[in-house]
Amino acid sequence: MVEYRTDEERVSAIINFFNDYKKFFVWGSVGLFLVVLIFVSASNYRANQDSAAYSVYSKWSEIDFSDESKALEAEALFNLLQDDYSSTGFSNLALVIESSRLAEEKNLDDALDLLYELKNKTSRGNLFNLIANLNIGRIEIVNGNFDFALKALDAISLDKENATVASLKGDALHGLGRPQLAEVQYTKAIELSQIAEERAVAEYKLKLISQ
Repeated sequence: MVEYRTDEERVSAIINFFNDYKKFFVWGSVGLFLVVLIFVSASNYRANQDSAAYSVYSKWSEIDFSDESKALEAEALFNLLQDDYSSTGFSNLALVIESSRLAEEKNLDDALDLLYELKNKTSRGNLFNLIANLNIGRIEIVNGNFDFALKALDAISLDKENATVASLKGDALHGLGRPQLAEVQYTKAIELSQIAEERAVAEYKLKLISQ
């Protein structure tokens, strides 16, 4: 360790140290400032995006979809959410609601298109990704596309097994002509479900396979 005999030597050493590493301090300070600026700007941009998306979503969700005179307005607002605010949760929520509405109207192909869009833009484990895969599984089973249904259901990531997912997997496997594997899934659904009606449906399907 260097020893200094006087205060002047200490001050001189500090000045020399700063001069030697002046560029490092300057550029380090600039770098830190840029990091903070980028973080603040990104946070503000995200907040502004969410606020604007909520405004568009609110207008869209308040429209009476049964009113044909509002169809063009509803379509424009929906497209605006997907085009300009696709990274927000309001865009994802609109995809869930619109796909459900289309499915209720028996427009399954268009509903599937929206669900696959939602699946592809969200990551595995995300709530919207789970909803997309679950509803894709349901619709693909109705359409008779059991391979696609099973693929979507297998992509669902949960901490523990779920009765609804197990029951749907049973439907897909039954459709693929794999009764033994379907039986395993229906049995699992019966064991996991806390809903009497869901258990009753799984029990009925299991009985059909066993006959």
